[in-house]
Amino acid sequence: MKTLGVIIARGGSRRIPKKNIHPVGGKPLLAWSVEAALTSGVCARVLVSTDDPEMAEIAVAYGAEAPFLRDAANDDRATASEAGLTALSQAEAHWREPYDALVLLMPSCPLRTGDLIRAQFEAHQASQLPFLLSCADFGPTKPWWAFQMDDPHQPRYLHPEALKTRSQELPKLYAPSGATWIASVPALRAARTFYGTGHRFFPISWIHAIDIDERSDIRLCDWLLRNNVQGFLQAVGQGGEPTKTTG
Repeated sequence: MKTLGVIIARGGSRRIPKKNIHPVGGKPLLAWSVEAALTSGVCARVLVSTDDPEMAEIAVAYGAEAPFLRDAANDDRATASEAGLTALSQAEAHWREPYDALVLLMPSCPLRTGDLIRAQFEAHQASQLPFLLSCADFGPTKPWWAFQMDDPHQPRYLHPEALKTRSQELPKLYAPSGATWIASVPALRAARTFYGTGHRFFPISWIHAIDIDERSDIRLCDWLLRNNVQGFLQAVGQGGEPTKTTG
């Protein structure tokens, strides 16, 4: 079993220029995912697939490989699956070796750890699933009570029937997370997406799943990383096991 770890790190970012190398917790954002992939111990290679030479240099400085730039699927219209497949094809051509599994990581999730990647990978291998993606609950928020506001102050509830139910009686809801996506290479190539038939989810804590999209997310992650959030999560035992969510 040979596994390729791929971190897709596009150079362009409209909301936060050069987001993937913006300082967070004392190092470039990208570095946290590189270190998590390396410490997971499940990847034969850790490739940072980017269209930006500066990001490639930083990736190598933190221990990843970046011998080429991504030659397609590198704009904001490309999906993560398309970027991952492009990186996989380039890697196989460059190193002249096939891979059995692909572990795709988003660099915008700096709180996902090597231990979590390894736990998810072991679950993927043990279950022989074609696809296993990370997901997270909504933390302290109550998604069953979610609403849209078409006009100021006027709610349009997504689940109006749930308003009569106490929060502790509502079932838990999850959302996909970009922290870690794992697929068998034959299944991924056939489906052309990580959301292929038979995909399942591996839940992680909402804190581990925080995805940096706004500058406020940077400030939050910076504070958490500088104040040992990983030690806190280990103390309270937040982790995950595979759910039976289907695609």
